Amino acid sequence: MSKNYCISALKPLNIKFFLTDYCNMKHHLFIILVIVTLVSCSDNSPQIKGSDCLIYAVLSETDKTAYLVGINSVNYAGDIIIDSEAIIENKKYKVVSIGVNAFSNCRNIRSVKMPNTITQINNEAFLNCEALKSISLSNSITTIGEYAFSASAIDSIIIPNSVKSIGADAFGYCQRLSKITMSTAITSIADGIFESCYKLSYITIPDGVTKIGASAFHSCSSLKSINIPSTVKIIGYSAFKYCKQLTSITIPNSVISIDELAFSNCSSIEGVTVNAITPPSLKGLVSNIFYSAVNNTYNKPLYVPKESIELYKSANGWKLFSNIRAIQ
Repeated sequence: MSKNYCISALKPLNIKFFLTDYCNMKHHLFIILVIVTLVSCSDNSPQIKGSDCLIYAVLSETDKTAYLVGINSVNYAGDIIIDSEAIIENKKYKVVSIGVNAFSNCRNIRSVKMPNTITQINNEAFLNCEALKSISLSNSITTIGEYAFSASAIDSIIIPNSVKSIGADAFGYCQRLSKITMSTAITSIADGIFESCYKLSYITIPDGVTKIGASAFHSCSSLKSINIPSTVKIIGYSAFKYCKQLTSITIPNSVISIDELAFSNCSSIEGVTVNAITPPSLKGLVSNIFYSAVNNTYNKPLYVPKESIELYKSANGWKLFSNIRAIQ
């Protein structure tokens, strides 16, 4: 089998240097130690374990932890198993994170299994992994970075409840993603997190989420229903724009602000329900928030608390609805 050390695989890795020791002198001299282990691998191996050809670096000498820098052949086609431990200069280190761009543009990786020692997936770790259909996440992960799985081929994923933070666009443009189970520990839906996930038809937003970010579900054209929990206070710019199969929207009484274009071009909506006694504040060009050129939402019923009908009829933006009724 031929061996391949692909320089292009190393170029985008953005290897970061980590502090392992320091002297508290007048100008705080820092001693930086980075140790990398590299073993060759074959592009056509059906499956590789981390020890075969993954690159690790020391994260903390004190804690004896390491992070996965990447793979030494960007052209590798197959399945990957990440080690729980890395041997670096004859020392053992626990592998706790996947580095920035670790597998970015590795377009032939099919699946990834990671150990439960992993607590963090950094930005763009699996960006543009066009063949990546299956990934088994660690049950210890707390953070998933920006663009971590963007434009990959995953069709379903379970995000464990250990995850407290998911970065912007983490799953954006995953055009095969149809099913996702969210962590119940997150408190914010990040900007663009599921943008252009065309096959996503249903998702439960966990109780405890207070904000739905800008373009969070933009162009999720198969999304048929959405349950906005009663903890949400802010719905961001273009959050549900072009969700063409949404037939109804229910906005809980916790919502205090809805930004421009939030529900624009949702062309199948037959009615909007707002449970808030006081009309939520509408931001930006308010006439665009529910605008649809195909099926004018402002001509559909707006259901509000009976005692608030007159408030909505005079409220900025809400008064554009021609048919305001009491919630039944």
